[in-house]
Amino acid sequence: DCPGPHLSTVDSYLVIETKPKQNIGTILRCAVAFAIDRIVLIGSPKFGTHGAHGAQKFIPIMHFYYWVREQCVAMMLMH
Repeated sequence: DCPGPHLSTVDSYLVIETKPKQNIGTILRCAVAFAIDRIVLIGSPKFGTHGAHGAQKFIPIMHFYYWVREQCVAMMLMH
């Protein structure tokens, strides 16, 4: 046994408010690099992934049209 604090796994979410046709490729690439568990998009469902270099294949993306905190938290906990 190792004395001291023990690391536990914690899910991490990145919430992004999107505009129509916004490019989130760089954000997706960084999210994968920093081991974010899920991306939550609020706003427009139309977004670009230019510059992601395939990162969008490795991170789940959830979308909501409006920011409703309770809805987002409930959906994240169910998945």
